Amino acid sequence: MIALPVALSLHALLALQAPAAPPATTAGAQTIVWFRSADTATIDARALLDAVAVYTRDLGLVVHAAPEAAPVPADASAATAATATLRAQGARLGFWCELRPGADVAVLTVVAPDGHLELHLVERTGAHEAELYRAIGLKLRSVLTGTATPEPAPAPPRAPPPSGPSTPDVGVRVEAGPPAPPSRRPFISVGYRVSMPFDATSPRHALAIEGAMPIGRLLELAVGTALAPRIEERVDTDSLSVFDWPITAGARIVRRRPGVTFGGGLFAALHLRWASAAGTDAGVAQSSTSFAAGAGAGAEALARIRLTGALAGELRAYAELPLPTTHYTVRGAEAVELGPRFGIGLGLAFPAP
Repeated sequence: MIALPVALSLHALLALQAPAAPPATTAGAQTIVWFRSADTATIDARALLDAVAVYTRDLGLVVHAAPEAAPVPADASAATAATATLRAQGARLGFWCELRPGADVAVLTVVAPDGHLELHLVERTGAHEAELYRAIGLKLRSVLTGTATPEPAPAPPRAPPPSGPSTPDVGVRVEAGPPAPPSRRPFISVGYRVSMPFDATSPRHALAIEGAMPIGRLLELAVGTALAPRIEERVDTDSLSVFDWPITAGARIVRRRPGVTFGGGLFAALHLRWASAAGTDAGVAQSSTSFAAGAGAGAEALARIRLTGALAGELRAYAELPLPTTHYTVRGAEAVELGPRFGIGLGLAFPAP
């Protein structure tokens, strides 16, 4: 009489420790399978399955626990047993969940019936353990809906060199990589320029500013200006001051090499000029002002050398022909002639084209 209750108690205890049988799948529902790994003791199985079930139920899915533990596969060939289980149950996918003691990140390994493996990391989003299982359920839902981005697969280990005497490689060919794509970013160059008339020795110094846009590999379009001191001249007791503000636009052909760019082109110029004269006539002070616009055309050659990743040094030479030449006179005597000029410039271009 005592043996019967003892046998019943042992049977009940073994039934509680055995894995629960998968619940019946509802008509039209698909299955996902949880595979227990070696560290399954760190996983609250009930909390995990409940969370996954809650966040996948509206997708028409039910979650089952695999009857036996299975190691986490490292590649598709190691997942053969798991994929056989998935196909036998008609499951959509299977997954392992590894949670290391004291860690805030769970590792979710997902396998498809065809053996395709994906690795996803799930970070704890709250202080309570339930928040981690909730995050795992949401991550698995995003995997099922195709919105999750898997972690990159680790690079396979390099094969050890073959044993035995080594033989030299024959026919090894080194090929240069493809040329770097041309820059598409606009850039600015700022620098110093000095120019001089062809028929005189009076240099003009200026701060030059230019903005340019690369077009393809060979063409650059540019607009710029220069700021120079006023031209000051005296005729007897009279004085003349001229401020010349040029605005240029041009195009040039360039060739780009690693770290070096060189080329040349043509430009057109608009000159805005303000002039003022002052003097005395019969002891009476007199003054006058005028404004005039002029045009010009020129050519330039340049070279750039990359100094850093975002900065390049620039050297250019140019010449300009005014259309037409502008003359300023004071009391009938010529004081300033703005004619053909040539010059050189040094500057910095950034970001480096």
